[in-house]
Amino acid sequence: MGDTHTGLYFSATTPNGMAFQAQPDPTGYDGFKDDVTEGSLIEACGLIPTLMIDGDGANTFRQNIDMNYKFGHEWGTTAIINGDLMYQYPEDEPLPPLMLIENLQTGEQGLIYSHGLVAVTDCGSWITTKLD
Repeated sequence: MGDTHTGLYFSATTPNGMAFQAQPDPTGYDGFKDDVTEGSLIEACGLIPTLMIDGDGANTFRQNIDMNYKFGHEWGTTAIINGDLMYQYPEDEPLPPLMLIENLQTGEQGLIYSHGLVAVTDCGSWITTKLD
């Protein structure tokens, strides 16, 4: 995969020609500790970005995660992704996204949050899962 790092954005192109753009801290959340850097946010995402983009060019992020993540998970709509991209589960504090990934060909978006929480667009709505 070819990577280009440009400030707060970086892009990747897969061998099959799919192009993606990622942005750590897409909301500019000011509640992160002072020692949180772009690099530490990328590191906190672990392998999740690869699980999202590694697949057939026709696959969605959801399909790629379903194919690549072998430890079981369920998609749901109980958690809400609000207009500020914060992950809100009933009765929990909202979580800011660590990273936004966009498929540049389809416009599909995926968000990665702490604790292995992931949200992807699916038929125009956000769906969420937890990758333990």
